[in-house]
Amino acid sequence: MTHQAATPADPPASATAGTVAPATGEPLTGSTATTTDPAQGTTKAVPKLYWLDYLGSCAELPYAAHGYAQYYCLSILDKHHHPGLSLEQGMKVLKMCTDELKRRMPIDFKGMTVKIVTVNGVKEVPYEEDFTVKSA
Repeated sequence: MTHQAATPADPPASATAGTVAPATGEPLTGSTATTTDPAQGTTKAVPKLYWLDYLGSCAELPYAAHGYAQYYCLSILDKHHHPGLSLEQGMKVLKMCTDELKRRMPIDFKGMTVKIVTVNGVKEVPYEEDFTVKSA
């Protein structure tokens, strides 16, 4: 799966907290994007996730994995992620990723930091990972 990266002069204002501006090192904050449903006449705020690399390229993503974890988790996320995923379903997918990392990661697995992106911002949530991984 490839993502076409854009290199705008200014990253989008809807980038989530925790994303760092390349020139200043300051977190990017701003409002989330809004979508309008003409059939119902409603407007809804939609959280966005962006990948910002060290060169300043910025791309919107549906999900992300970083470091060595991406080699093991992106295929699971490609298969199981869909736009209507609930938080409970997302945590199940995360458990699949954690199982895979514990089973296959060639270095000492130190654990996970879980952050949830919502229209209200980014929050860190506790994640119970003290479980036995069954062999495949």
